[in-house]
Amino acid sequence: MFDKDVRIQGIYATHLKSLARDMVNSKKPYLFDRYIDVYMNAAIIGLLEGKPEMHPDYSTTKDTAQIFAAAFLTERYKCEFLYRLVMLLDDSTGLTNEQKIDRAFKDDGNVDKCPEKMVANEKLFLGYVLAGIEILYEKIGEGATSVDDLCLNAYAMMENYQDKWNNLTPEECLKKALRSN
Repeated sequence: MFDKDVRIQGIYATHLKSLARDMVNSKKPYLFDRYIDVYMNAAIIGLLEGKPEMHPDYSTTKDTAQIFAAAFLTERYKCEFLYRLVMLLDDSTGLTNEQKIDRAFKDDGNVDKCPEKMVANEKLFLGYVLAGIEILYEKIGEGATSVDDLCLNAYAMMENYQDKWNNLTPEECLKKALRSN
């Protein structure tokens, strides 16, 4: 897991590219240095706010963005943590808590015994990443023409999170996060 290149396609690739630094066009404003940074943050945002996008529409654009295995190697522990968090907190599949624990900690170790489970789990995780990319783009990147615009939009998004989560106990936050999915 997280040992091969990941290709993001369609409008999600376009949105991912708009949020990350462009090595060719150095004047383009960006919020994230690397595609992997967008990917990891999108997993969190997708889990908190989105539903996993299981059937992305690639017909609107043929754009692609590739996150290389070397980037995943650098961020492997963070990506595995995010993956396990998503597998534990996802409620879209109707699994019991015990099944979610197995999905988060056992299924990825049994690739030879249960490859179909691993494929389904990776697809689910990618679904949350795609949902998060879309949310990040809509709330931060859409219409931004400068770094100041991106920062103001990111600040507004963080203020919204602060209002939503600030006065809750950790238990209430967890319950609220689970209910929002």
